Amino acid sequence: MIKLLEQIIEEETVHLETIQILVFQICYQEEIANILPDNDIQNESLEEVAEKENGLVKQEFKEEFALKIENVVEISKMLPISLLPLASNNIEGVINLRGQILPIFSIIKKLGFESDSTKMNQIVIVKEQDKLMGFLLQNKPEILRISVDKIENTPEINNSNEVRKAYIQNVIKINERIISLLDLKKILQN
Repeated sequence: MIKLLEQIIEEETVHLETIQILVFQICYQEEIANILPDNDIQNESLEEVAEKENGLVKQEFKEEFALKIENVVEISKMLPISLLPLASNNIEGVINLRGQILPIFSIIKKLGFESDSTKMNQIVIVKEQDKLMGFLLQNKPEILRISVDKIENTPEINNSNEVRKAYIQNVIKINERIISLLDLKKILQN
């Protein structure tokens, strides 16, 4: 009887395996062609109307990304960033975190999005192998515990952004949400 109970508990444990992830949003704008008729401007601001007259409309998008929590050391408020001359485009500079100098990069730029570093208000300190780095976020991230059965392979899409696809390890489906699980090792290698 005890063996049977242990087997049932072990089987249930396998089905309930979970991981913790740190989820963050990236907000960005893209210009899209104006396909609305001119008389459809009753509830729009002057800025929106002016943009439409140029034939383009800026639309805001939000995408969710995640990292495994095992790679996250801490989440810090924004600290002063010292610029590094001739650094790559996605390196914002370095910070002094309690006496330790850490490179700070823009994960938003790394993923191929346009970024305004003045809107960043969080620094996530991550560790992969022996590398310790920070990256900037616009919004406070959330921590979720998810079942591993919610994790799926990344679908093959021929026309997708190659930069983003290279760094996405898996896709997580939670109800109507789709969250891209990033491969931190690949992000920090380049």
